Amino acid sequence: MFPRMNKLKVSFVFLILLGFHCDLISQTDMNPREIRQIMQRIPDSLTFTTNNLANYIENNFYNEEDITGAIYYWIAENIFYDIEKRYDYRDYDFANVDLENILKSRLAICQGYSALYADLANKFDIKSYVVKGYTNKSGRVELNPHAWCATFIDSVWYLVEPTWGAGYWVDETFIKKVDFQYFKVKPKLFVKSHIPFDPMWQLLEYPISKKEFNWKMSNFESERKPLDYLACIAQYEKQSKIERMVSEIYRIESNGINNYLDYDNLYHKKFNIKYYYILQAEEKYNTAVGYFNDGIYKFNEFIEYKNNKFLPYKKDIEIRAMIEEIENLFNLSLEQLNKVENENEILENSLNQLKTNIYQAQADIIIQKERLNSYFETFKVYRENLAHPDSIE
Repeated sequence: MFPRMNKLKVSFVFLILLGFHCDLISQTDMNPREIRQIMQRIPDSLTFTTNNLANYIENNFYNEEDITGAIYYWIAENIFYDIEKRYDYRDYDFANVDLENILKSRLAICQGYSALYADLANKFDIKSYVVKGYTNKSGRVELNPHAWCATFIDSVWYLVEPTWGAGYWVDETFIKKVDFQYFKVKPKLFVKSHIPFDPMWQLLEYPISKKEFNWKMSNFESERKPLDYLACIAQYEKQSKIERMVSEIYRIESNGINNYLDYDNLYHKKFNIKYYYILQAEEKYNTAVGYFNDGIYKFNEFIEYKNNKFLPYKKDIEIRAMIEEIENLFNLSLEQLNKVENENEILENSLNQLKTNIYQAQADIIIQKERLNSYFETFKVYRENLAHPDSIE
């Protein structure tokens, strides 16, 4: 929808922003002031859907760094942190983030900020993923899950933190302060304050362990294990949802479990695998039921046609095609059932009943095919004459 733009060589002047925190330093050659000026001119009417926002950005920015910078700035400037919902972090997979509501209310918590950034960036084929984990701010681990983004800008992976870049809160008040230091941060700097549950998203060849992050001690460096995160991401992009979660669990457990957030995330991940297996089983079961019902409907049509002495006239090949289509539908239904991996006792009863019904229908088809063959042989001359009444004396 928003094709990659031709890259233009543009010289930028880096603007040093006052009030930077000392824990992260942005790696960028862009001019945040210029980004601000252009994005501040966007008509308010274009800011309530991601498509309209992307269209405006597409018409005003021409390379990946500027595009992602514009996305980051607009979100940080216009979306306020929803203090009342700051502990409402329930969906580790962010399947239910309502971007339209965020744009309407101008309120979000971390997963909303991150999901909005990733959605807009991906519209330009700039790969961006929401990353889940937790943070260490001012030397203290925040015992609440957090979310940010990994984004592939100009063939390099960076981390982007749109929530922290939007401001901060004091007591029960959110203080809006756009901060570009949290845009396009190098992984070695970012991991000092952010630890993803899945070590792949540290984007480091030797990711730190959860223990090292939690205790902020350098004597764990010798325990670091190598991880080819580029190969892992390439595989991740080809995997199904369940395959991704299985791989994530392996990497998470290999990296260590160090606090209740790690345990809670792992529990949800394993629970979600079971849940998605059940959804897959139900989907395949419903597909099997669909094939079976179609087969029964066409089988009844065939029996009615047969009881009507195969009138109106059809060629033998057409009648055979009728019965073969019915047989194929029953075979497809059984094929779907055989693919079901199920641990749900309630569904198991339905699966067994449907399988029994399919076997009975297949047996009936065999009988009908045998009778049909006999009919074709016995009444061959009659049917030929029926097809050509002028030949009957």
